[in-house]
Amino acid sequence: MNSMYKGITASRVAAAIDLLRSQPKNRQKTIVLVEGGDDFKLFESFVHEQRCIMQIAGDKERVIKALEILDQGSHQGIVGIVDAEYDLIQGQRNVEHNILFTDGHDIETMIISSPSYIKYISSLIPNENFADADRVVNKIHLIVMNIGWSVGTLRLLSHQRKWFLSLNNFMNFIDTQNQKIDIDALIANGWEVAKHKKISEPEIKKIRDELEILGKQVKSEFEWYVYKGHDLTSLIVWAIKTIFIRESPNYDLKKLIGQCDSQKNLEANLRRFYDSRYFRRTSLFKEIKVWEGNNTPYRILDDDL
Repeated sequence: MNSMYKGITASRVAAAIDLLRSQPKNRQKTIVLVEGGDDFKLFESFVHEQRCIMQIAGDKERVIKALEILDQGSHQGIVGIVDAEYDLIQGQRNVEHNILFTDGHDIETMIISSPSYIKYISSLIPNENFADADRVVNKIHLIVMNIGWSVGTLRLLSHQRKWFLSLNNFMNFIDTQNQKIDIDALIANGWEVAKHKKISEPEIKKIRDELEILGKQVKSEFEWYVYKGHDLTSLIVWAIKTIFIRESPNYDLKKLIGQCDSQKNLEANLRRFYDSRYFRRTSLFKEIKVWEGNNTPYRILDDDL
């Protein structure tokens, strides 16, 4: 949750939408509720400026609850776009309200699952530095996906079992020499922080075996719903710096300033590279089109889409 919106309730969000809708100039405009600022920045490139207003609720739960409140009235043309997270995997999609979901766990995974991600990483590599740029980009991609999958499946298992493991420090458990994560140490640390007690080696092995089974169950259909976007962007920043230096010791890391020297800058640049060509391929785009067809005359998407 963004600290800017801490303390703002769903009722206040709904009241703000009520106020917006009461203004004559907004009565025929679609109002789209999104979770946070990054969602706003991504979708503002695709929405119709004259016929659509976006509002930030602060988090997913507030979007859903605010819509539930608004649905009790006679409001039309109000819709929410939220991160899918694990809802699809667990069969918990809310279909009773005007709620649309991202392709993948969140907007970051939706972007990274598109060709724009590889295109952006490739743009950071000057030809004079790397003779085999495609190999370097592929190496970065594989490292990010492999570690991201290990952390993602552990997050999913923890979510399903309600363990509430502390995993946000997973970067501390990566071996920079072999670019792999010590999943056993991550499990042990996450368990100790969450449960305030140590976990035994046999218990760790049991969890590791469960992770392997779970991974096989969800890999083909739900892969992008398992990865967490912020995990991947943290890994991308680390992998780019690590691999660039290893593959080309003379590479000037100052060139990455403002590009991917931080997770925030990387995510902003990934959003910029994600244009309408990629968005049109998503299920979310198709769902928006269906919503528009069912809610005439309200529009969300720009005329060019």
